[in-house]
Amino acid sequence: MQKQSISKEFRRMQLLAGLITESQYLNEFSFYNSPDEDTPGNKQFVAFKEDDKYNVQGNTHGELSHAIKHFGEFNPNALNSELNGAINYIKTVSNPILKNINGSDIASGDNAKKQLTPNAILNTFDFINDKIANNQELTPEENEIKSKFLDKLKT
Repeated sequence: MQKQSISKEFRRMQLLAGLITESQYLNEFSFYNSPDEDTPGNKQFVAFKEDDKYNVQGNTHGELSHAIKHFGEFNPNALNSELNGAINYIKTVSNPILKNINGSDIASGDNAKKQLTPNAILNTFDFINDKIANNQELTPEENEIKSKFLDKLKT
């Protein structure tokens, strides 16, 4: 009996996940923004300007930011496709910088390209989303990542 109950609950969670990932329903839920402090992936992200830092600025942890971090729980194949697509795109740009969240460079250029991980890209997606939420200008590379990969996660 307990196994049947768990299975029923799992089906309800799948249905809810499907509803939440549909952009038409996202605006019907109330999400509250809060300081963004969760950074998976060895606390790494990709920057395209030397002075970029992954700071907690404003209340950026809500809606898309939170959804980005948990999208893989609902549709791991779709998320991995976008993360790998972004990795492949970043490998084509001239000088990406792999940084830790303290702003220190880990690697740049070809060395950074060799060390890209899906979790670092997940943080990069969140970093770009935070810049948008804080009305900060995106680099051309960040705009490209937003339009080619990040925006797909909204729909």
